[in-house]
Amino acid sequence: MTLLTLKNLSISHHNTPLLASVSLAIEHGDKIGLIGASGAGKSVLSLAMMGLLPPNFQISGTMQINGEAVDLTDDAIMRYRRGTDLAIIFQDPRLALNPIKPVAAQIAEAAELALGVSRVVANDMALDSLARVGLDHGIIAPDSLPDMLSGGQCQRVMIAMAIIGKPKLLIADEPTTSLDTVTQAEILALLKQLADEDHMALLMISHDLAILAQTVDQMHVLDQGKLVDHAASPPFAKTLTHRQSQQLIEASRLDIAPPPVASDPNHRADQDIILAADHISVTYASGFNVFGIADSNKPILRDISLTLRRGECLGLVGTSGAGKSTLMRVLLGLERPQQGKVRLAGDVVDPKRMTSAMQRRISAVFQDPNSAFNPRHSVRRIIAEPLGLLNNNMPQNMTDQAITEKVAQALESVGLTADMMHRYIHAFSGGQRQRIAIARALITNPEVILFDEATASLDTLIRKQILALISDLVAANNLSAVFISHDLAVIRAICHRVMVLEDGQCVESGETEHIFHNPQHAATRRLLHAIPTSMT
Repeated sequence: MTLLTLKNLSISHHNTPLLASVSLAIEHGDKIGLIGASGAGKSVLSLAMMGLLPPNFQISGTMQINGEAVDLTDDAIMRYRRGTDLAIIFQDPRLALNPIKPVAAQIAEAAELALGVSRVVANDMALDSLARVGLDHGIIAPDSLPDMLSGGQCQRVMIAMAIIGKPKLLIADEPTTSLDTVTQAEILALLKQLADEDHMALLMISHDLAILAQTVDQMHVLDQGKLVDHAASPPFAKTLTHRQSQQLIEASRLDIAPPPVASDPNHRADQDIILAADHISVTYASGFNVFGIADSNKPILRDISLTLRRGECLGLVGTSGAGKSTLMRVLLGLERPQQGKVRLAGDVVDPKRMTSAMQRRISAVFQDPNSAFNPRHSVRRIIAEPLGLLNNNMPQNMTDQAITEKVAQALESVGLTADMMHRYIHAFSGGQRQRIAIARALITNPEVILFDEATASLDTLIRKQILALISDLVAANNLSAVFISHDLAVIRAICHRVMVLEDGQCVESGETEHIFHNPQHAATRRLLHAIPTSMT
């Protein structure tokens, strides 16, 4: 008997159609991929199947589980189904987990709700489930809070919570988007292993065909709320023929090339260096005695040195916890290293001595613009805020008209229109928000921009557009850029040189193509091996 059947499922919100007549059949043990660009309706479909859509969504069509009709709008019925018939893993485990509750207790709570077992039994089940996903006592303490764990460990906790009720179908909604490629490969292998062990069906949702191809046996393509293509078996790149499918396949192949670095023969090489870090070391307190004094220190960065030339893009790559974001904070002057110095155009970067002129010369674009922007401010105010570096607040020597013109110019430089400045950030897609973040970084005419995982949360179509935009801006403005990523494929598309970090140390550096063709360190080889390339 078919495990789950969707027939003509349609969903709308405030008369806006989100899904249109979606029909889908999932058999026991199936591994099915669902792919689509941002806004295609993937997450809406997964939430609808779990009965988690808010009541103001209009739903029509039917869903059957083992031949029995299920009312998706009846929360009491869906509570009975969740955890045993269906379970879900969300994209961002840190948002899904309770930040103030130990992870084992959260898993035990899921067992109590899904299976109705006692607290003692649920606690034992939680420990067993953690062990199944590779998080036994030797890896984490059961009373660990989510913020004590890495991103990959938090996702394993979510998987342990999802499988504790032995569900017949596990829905994984973008489960690896924010993970480094090595951890991503481990999570994909774990999901496939668990599905095989429990004869559990798996519905993998992603925007990246190369990722799905490693895990699933058949593929569905969703576009603007409609299922437009289906491949019953690999090779998917050959059997998916719809225009949207081909666009997604093409977007998975990053063929962007970094622009050549301009050089002035009249200048010495050292005069071309705009940013330099010399022997940077950072340690954090990791233990405190009864008097609240740190009794141990954990090294985060160890003797890191780098140089960045004018017009050059340098890639910093490494797995989670390698020290990439800490190094970025040091380069931006947001954190002072215990040892070493950072120089920007020859001036020492010190958090306590950063002049307005120095602050204007270096900007940053972060992974999640939602976290970086105030949702109550208009786009005009968001982009114009860095201009306040000219004075303590908004520049008094610039008229409103001058500010508006500068914001308009910044928006147009990233492919948006000037009239968008009067909207609020919630009105934009993920790719548009990242363009706004880049416009904000450009507003002070900086010489250096640091990109921290700036494309990690974007679908492959938008990622390729943003990478091309960054490459064009670097060339047009003779900008220098540091591009931080966990994905060497992205680094290769945009960076002239690359540094590989592991455990706070630089283990390898050199020209990007040389690193790709002749990696010397085991950490680099692991990152290269983990790049999803197969679309078969």
